[in-house]
Order: sequence, then C-alpha cells, then structure tokens
Amino acid sequence: MLNNRTRDMITKKIESLDKTTLRQLISSVIAILSMTGRVTMLNIARWNNKYSYKTIDRFFTKKINRVKMNYQILKMLSL
Repeated sequence: MLNNRTRDMITKKIESLDKTTLRQLISSVIAILSMTGRVTMLNIARWNNKYSYKTIDRFFTKKINRVKMNYQILKMLSL
C-alpha cells in the first residue's frame, strides 16, 4: 500500500485531476494490483473496501485527459 507521504506527493503533483478522482484512481490501482482472478468493476469495488460499484462505474465513465495526466506522472518520476 502507498504510505501517506507518497500519496500526498502524488496528489500535489498531478493537477489535471480533481482530488476525488485522484483518490478514486489511487484506490482502484491498489485494488487492481492486489487482486487475483478476474478484474471487473465489481471485484475492484470489493477489493478496495472504500468505494461502491456505482462509484467505480462513474469513475470509469469520466472523461480524463490521459495525455496530460501521463505527462505529469512522467515529469514527476523523472525528477
């Protein structure tokens, strides 16, 4: 799991996402990486214990500028 310091650093560096979306992204990534078996929205909701299936569904239907987000992540990792 990400410790609070790492999570705060990621939250401050990625400006293209609002805080709620970023928290959902981090929680979903942690759940996906720790899962075994099929990766479905229902299983992501079960594994993260924080957000419901409907919230996960809303997250995956959001429009996210992935090019800008990926650029900010690469910029953050290159420092």
